[in-house]
Amino acid sequence: MFLLINNNSQCQDTMYYTYAYLRKDGTPYYIGKGSGYRINDRNRNILPPPKERRLMLKTFINESDAFNHEKYMIAVFGRKDLGTGILHNRTDGGEGASNIIRSTEHLNALYEGRKSIYTKEHSKKISETLKLKNIKPPLQTGKKWWYNGEETTLSKECPGEEWKLGRPSVKSWMNV
Repeated sequence: MFLLINNNSQCQDTMYYTYAYLRKDGTPYYIGKGSGYRINDRNRNILPPPKERRLMLKTFINESDAFNHEKYMIAVFGRKDLGTGILHNRTDGGEGASNIIRSTEHLNALYEGRKSIYTKEHSKKISETLKLKNIKPPLQTGKKWWYNGEETTLSKECPGEEWKLGRPSVKSWMNV
């Protein structure tokens, strides 16, 4: 089990901090940098664990110091995707948006851009091309997700004895 200490707990107008999300065994699976309520943010790729397994590592007055500490901690624990360690971080840290204040117009424009990436005309051309090439999308009707502990598949019937109905949760494959 790792013991990480918050050694600067005074509060500032704008306080930056590094934090860790811990597995049940106390090892970290994610290191981040934040301010405000970032440690509790659920709108991200990495889900936060229960509150008792969220650890604020160190606080900073200066954001660049917080970024440097984040990079250091990620380097210490290593990244799973690179085969160097135990963290699910997908970058070496030290980057990211800071203190962004978005206007209502900007947020509306972002939302509009997500509604559809294709115009009706473009969608029609794609459909016509698929028909010309005799490409049909796979029929999903009546199929269910099955999981065997290692992989998932979509099938109308159970693929075998060791398979269970459903898909694994994000927490199960992250071992948290």
